This record gives sequence, structure tokens and C-alpha cells, in this order.
Amino acid sequence: MVSTVIPAALFTYQPESLTDIEIGAKTTVHVGDATIRGNIAAYRVWYKNLHQQELANCGQVASYVINAGDGSPKGVELELDAALTRNFRVTGFFNVNLAKFDRFAFVTPPGCAVIGAGANLDGKTFGRLFKNSAGLTAAYKIPLQAADEAVELTGNWYYRSRKIGDATAGNNSGFPGYSLFNARVDYNNIGGSQFSAGVWVRNIGNKLYTSYRNEVLNLSGYDVVSYGDPRTFGLDVKYKF
Repeated sequence: MVSTVIPAALFTYQPESLTDIEIGAKTTVHVGDATIRGNIAAYRVWYKNLHQQELANCGQVASYVINAGDGSPKGVELELDAALTRNFRVTGFFNVNLAKFDRFAFVTPPGCAVIGAGANLDGKTFGRLFKNSAGLTAAYKIPLQAADEAVELTGNWYYRSRKIGDATAGNNSGFPGYSLFNARVDYNNIGGSQFSAGVWVRNIGNKLYTSYRNEVLNLSGYDVVSYGDPRTFGLDVKYKF
């Protein structure tokens, strides 16, 4: 049963189609005792009848799926895994994502108020896009007396650029980027046993960062922001059977 207040133009939408091309390369380099592995991939995507959520008030506020138009995302992904010594390893990644609307149009039935109605997003960036993301992890192992007994120190950095957002607002609202730092210490195979234990801390700097935003002030009068976890601590204990 479809609500009588929903205009016929918002009853249905067409299938979305996607064509994707990706090329890449993997390489391994040995420099002295170090082994460095690297991966790179580039992709290009063509969207047709792109699905988009639309917030509209047609007698009641609701979210609808529409065919917004066509889009052409592209990007590059890099990965690195470097065993610099027998006990020291560094891994990392860096991603660049670019995505633009080739054409974009809202479905705007008569009598409906639509968030972003009239916005010309032809050639504009996808609102839900994070352009850049990166991460780096370093781990150092200190071998002890018993077989496989070791203390391992690990540090991690994660970065995400700002969410760009666009005139459609709602789930495509923009918000700032952020960096997070995490660390852990593991004592593996304690005394040569099958027991291991580790302590960890996430978001060391207690960074206040936005993980989600839904801004619909013009339509519904609210702007919802969710934040990521604050600094957290933990202890893991493991037994290997």
C-alpha cells in the first residue's frame, strides 16, 4: 500500500548501472635484509541512473530514492608493506578518490518541498566523498628467551580528509577531516606458554571528531551530528589451543 500523499513521480526508480575499469601493479623489492612490497591500482567508473536519496516534504517528510543522473568516479590506491628488519615492520596505505556528477537533477513534483531543489550539481563533486584517506602502522618485536616469546610494540596513525558535502545536505552534509593515533603492547607466548596478553589505547589524543552528519535545517529544522569514540583503553588475553 503506497501512501496517498506520495506523488507518482516518486513511486519507483530505474536500476542503477555501473561500468568499472581498474588497472594495477604489484612489486617486491629487496634492499639488503629488507623486503618491501608495494601495490598500486587506478580505477575509473561510469555510473548511469545514479541512485540518490532525496529528502522531500509532500505532505509528510520522507526520504526517497531517485535516479539523480550520471557520475564518473576515479581514483588511485597505494599500499606498502616493508619488513625493514627481521623484527621491524612498517605498513601503510594512501587513497585518492575523485567523483563528479556528469549530470544531476532532483525529482521535484509540484507541491513538494525538496532539500537542495534547484541546485545545479552538474560537474560537482559527490557529496558523500572523502577525497583522501591514509594510514601508517609500525610494529617492533623484541624476542625473549623462550621460543616465540616476544614483546611487540605497535603504533598506528589513521587520516581521513573532510567530507566534502553538497547542496543536497541530509546524509551528504559535509564535516571536517581528522587524524587518529592508536597504540598497543603485546606480550606473546608468555614464558613459552600458549598465553598472550596485550594492552591498547585508541584515539590517544582524545580527538573530538565527527563520524556522521545529517543536516536538514531547511526542511525539518534539525542538524544531527554523531561523534567518534573518545580515548579508549583495553586489555586482551588470549590462549592458543
